This record gives sequence, C-alpha cells and structure tokens, in this order.
Amino acid sequence: MTFKHKCGVCGEVLIPAYTQYGQPIFICPNFKGRTTKYGNNLYTLEIWCDLQPQQPHIKPPPFRPQTTQQKRAYETSLKYDGMFETFQKIVANRYLTELKTHTYGILSEIELLKQTNLALELELPILKIPLLFQNAIKLGRALGLHPKKAIEAISKGIGRKSWMILDNIGITIKRGLKNEDWVQTAIQKVLQKGSELPDPTNEEIENFKIDAETENGLIRQGKKFRAR
Repeated sequence: MTFKHKCGVCGEVLIPAYTQYGQPIFICPNFKGRTTKYGNNLYTLEIWCDLQPQQPHIKPPPFRPQTTQQKRAYETSLKYDGMFETFQKIVANRYLTELKTHTYGILSEIELLKQTNLALELELPILKIPLLFQNAIKLGRALGLHPKKAIEAISKGIGRKSWMILDNIGITIKRGLKNEDWVQTAIQKVLQKGSELPDPTNEEIENFKIDAETENGLIRQGKKFRAR
C-alpha cells in the first residue's frame, strides 16, 4: 500500500503506525508524543507532529539611501571596500611572490601559507620573514634538515625566545638578554650565519619541487571539484 499524504505541519511523509479497530493510522516521523494534531482524512487517522513550520527565508530589500548624509556615507563605504579589497590583493600577491622567491619555490602553496601564518602568530617582523625563511633553508641544508622543518625551527626558536631550539639548528644566543634585545639579536644571528652558507643546488631544488607540485596539483584539483 502506497501512502503519499504528508504531515500538515512539517511536510514529512506519514508512515503506518498501527491499526485500531481495522482503521489504518498514519503518523508523522517527527511526532514525539507531545501535542497531538490530527489530520482531516475521511478514511484514515493521521497524527501530525507539533513542530513549528519552517518559515521561508526572505531576503531583505537592498539599502536605499534616503538623505544626503546617508548617500554620502553609503558611497564612501563602497569606495573604501573596493580600495581595501584591491590593496589586500596587491599586497598579498606581492608578499607571496617574495616568499616564493626567497624559499626557492620548494614549498607548496599550502605549506608556505602554514609557515608564514606560524611566523606571524609568533610575532616575527613581517618584513623579515622572507629573509628568515631563506636563511633557515640554508641552515637546515647544512644540518640535513628538510626545509619546512628548518623554517619551523627558526620561527619557533625566535618567536618563543628558545635558545635550545635555535641551538639545535646551529644558532647560539647569549643567555640573559632582555626580551626586546633577544628577538633582534636572534634575527641578526640567523641572517648573518645564513649569508655565509651556499644556496641549495638546482638539483636539490628540483627534487623538493616534486612534492610541492604534487600538493599544488591537489589544491587545483580540489578547487575544480568545489566549483562544480
């Protein structure tokens, strides 16, 4: 027997519950035994739920400035949003380009963002981060560390003011320095020591790029899936 009647409250299809005196009874799957609402059907007894019917979402009308002051404020706000969006895009793109250049393009885009966000959260100077990443890679190369491990060590060592973390990557900081002097001293040490070391070879760079391109490919593929 196919029953296609629906609950008059929530719209769910009613299901057979039991039979009383030979009369079929159909009940809403959302019925919880609270206030019983009965449907009006000549041949069957319908038990509806007591859920509140969902109200359709009504989009409010767009704002229309009424006064001269409102119009001026509205247009100024629109202009600001457009300028700020452009500013964000230009600055972000240029900064990411600088980061990619200083890290020899051997980190995937998601790994580069991860390491940059970590450095920013640890309050490393934003203008120094590209150079710190570059020298971290060179320091890590001298010790056989993967670039992302070396970058993470430099960020955490400086950000957390940990002489032990930096010591593990070849940077020695004199103990007893004040907090304001500690960060500057650590940055200078990293940049100075890193400048004395050679850059990774083209063969090393290409080898690291294999994993980076694989992850970048996943990002592009995922974007296509999400755009469908």
